[in-house]
Amino acid sequence: MMFQPPGVNKPFRKKFRNYCNLVISGTILAVIPIFWSFLLAFFDSSAISFDYIIEFNHAAKIYLTNVVVTTLYFSLVLIGSKKFSVAVATLLLVPFAVCLLIEYVHLFIFSARPNSGAYYAILATNEEESKEFFANFLDWVPFLFLVIIFLGAVWGLKNLQRFKWLRKSILVLFFFHFLLSVTFLISRKNERYWSESPIVFSWLAYSEYRKDLQLLDADCQVNRTLVPKKEREVHIVVIGESTSKHHMSLYGYHRNTTPCLDSMKDSMVVFENAISPIVHTLEALQSLFLHRDCFTLIDSVRALGYETVWLSNQNLMGQNETPITLIAKRADRKVWAGPGGVSSHDENLLIPLHKELKAKKAKVIFLHLAGTHIEYYKRYPQEFSQYMENGFSPFGPHADAVVNHYDNATLYQDYILSRIIKLIQKENYPATVTYFSDHGDEVYDFRNFHGHSQVRLSKYMRDIPLFIYANAKYQKTRRDVWEPLESQSKAPTRIGDFDHLLYSLFENTPIKQYSYKSPVVDTIKEAPKRNSQVGSFLFRDKIWVHRVNGVERFREVQDSFRGFEIDLIYSGQEIMVGHPGSKKATIPIWSFFQAISAESDTYWWCDLKNMNSENADVILSGIIEICQEFGLNQTFLLLETTSPDMVPLIEDRGFYASYYLSDLSIMNLDDRNKALKDINSSVVRYRIKMISQSIENYSLMKENFPELNKAIWFLTMKYNKENQARVNAVLNQDPTVQVALVHHPSRSWQ
Repeated sequence: MMFQPPGVNKPFRKKFRNYCNLVISGTILAVIPIFWSFLLAFFDSSAISFDYIIEFNHAAKIYLTNVVVTTLYFSLVLIGSKKFSVAVATLLLVPFAVCLLIEYVHLFIFSARPNSGAYYAILATNEEESKEFFANFLDWVPFLFLVIIFLGAVWGLKNLQRFKWLRKSILVLFFFHFLLSVTFLISRKNERYWSESPIVFSWLAYSEYRKDLQLLDADCQVNRTLVPKKEREVHIVVIGESTSKHHMSLYGYHRNTTPCLDSMKDSMVVFENAISPIVHTLEALQSLFLHRDCFTLIDSVRALGYETVWLSNQNLMGQNETPITLIAKRADRKVWAGPGGVSSHDENLLIPLHKELKAKKAKVIFLHLAGTHIEYYKRYPQEFSQYMENGFSPFGPHADAVVNHYDNATLYQDYILSRIIKLIQKENYPATVTYFSDHGDEVYDFRNFHGHSQVRLSKYMRDIPLFIYANAKYQKTRRDVWEPLESQSKAPTRIGDFDHLLYSLFENTPIKQYSYKSPVVDTIKEAPKRNSQVGSFLFRDKIWVHRVNGVERFREVQDSFRGFEIDLIYSGQEIMVGHPGSKKATIPIWSFFQAISAESDTYWWCDLKNMNSENADVILSGIIEICQEFGLNQTFLLLETTSPDMVPLIEDRGFYASYYLSDLSIMNLDDRNKALKDINSSVVRYRIKMISQSIENYSLMKENFPELNKAIWFLTMKYNKENQARVNAVLNQDPTVQVALVHHPSRSWQ
């Protein structure tokens, strides 16, 4: 018999045993997605040999976290009678199962766990959007597998106790896991692992969503202009849906998908570097429309004396059910153009728009299109089925059809936008049309995938179209506003900062006065052309050795490598070679290169430890002097900085530059997503072409920045013949990896 604690009756022992079964089975189900990610990395032929080690370590941490969370979550089943315990277990299992279902489905479709943006989309979706989503993405074979997993879990919960050998060991197994997990969490008290539990993460996402709804639904007291603007002036702001600039001929796409806009280009400002770092509609539009507290962009427009109108061809669930409908609620009038609030073709918006333009008032009209939203073939009438080619996609006939539908939908949207522009084109009052998309869609552009997801972010989802059209009357009477806008066409900007462009139009104020929110430079310096091709051939030898901060160290490794990494510190008077915190003394960079007599064809990775805007000119000028004095080729130097704003300065001096990223591999999901958004913003704003981090971060770099050059360091292993093959595998498989920095200890190695 099992040991029975004294004073514990038989019904409670049975209840406790069932509780242990519930916890262990629930924990296993909760961590299957994590270990699934580990298996995906292990069997991914394109992945490097270290990916699965990283995934396994991460999975082990999350497993221990889920043991504690699941133990605490189901603890209520130990209270009360048997019937009460069963009822509580049922109530707890329903949300637990729903959260796991979301995790599994998201993993099936996107090969990654859901983030907060995915939960936002789920909470704000409706029946029609859900049908479209599953029709496009759901594969019934893995879905049946998912059902089998759940049925197996139910069977396990019911029958686990029937096996004597398991029944005798279940208490030991339970207590061992629980104590191990508690110890782990206590030892990691400064790290946030709780949100890695599906039930905790879903609750946090739901709480944030409810806070946003309450904020938008609050009665915001705004000091509005009592007297409307006297002069007639109209601004139409068109919000696209899922349209990527990479499928518009306006931005150089090979198919002529925007012929109407192309013909109007002379009267437009086309912004070349607009992005949406967040590729979920709700979060992207909130970043633009929600300012501070409950104050929105629409409130600001009304305060300027404009009448505001919201015309939408999006699905309508209810006036107060989603952040978008609550934003629209702030407008003076709201119209959902589709029958019954269900989206149809976007030309349904033209009739209510024409009606609004008849009123001789100062207006700002927001049009929310269905655009190129999934399912693409529903977004255009039959007469716009221009592209029907087959056999062009490497991903098969289905990809051919999807790309054709997407391009046809883009062609139809071009027609709609031209109709909107023509309504104000020849009017004798100032009028503008501003168009942007909430995010883009990736449509089999470089991998077997279509749609958008924050966890699979690519430039095709991130890069969005943005243009402003002004009629002749506006350009003539608002020249002081229009000309500064034209000069900013190449300025990097993101969707959350578009309001500084809109305010410039609405208030008739030159754009420079709104640089407080999105800094706009007066001159955009082009980066050297030699750095413009990402993935191009930069360095002949790509395996360099780590930390060569001394003369003796250099002599020990110079016969084995042609590339060397050194750490540079500016002391306030001169540049020193050495690593901060090292026991070995630093030496002046001039003395270092004078002593080593390096060949002119050696490569140098210079880690700039403390370069900033105040000392950048001194440091870069000093490195140039070193190159000139000792015959070093500037194009053989890679300068690394943690400050993204330093990258353009480095490149302007003729060096290659790399942006040192934060360590993404140790972050939890929320912190990682936030960091990725910030990195994306910096990449676009400063035109960064190369990023650097450890091999533990390589998978994340490859997934989120596939188009950027990369410098990777392999410092967790000694560089020998076996590991040399692993490093070469990375270099051979990924042409964007320009440098591999390896760990090669020697006698004087620090």
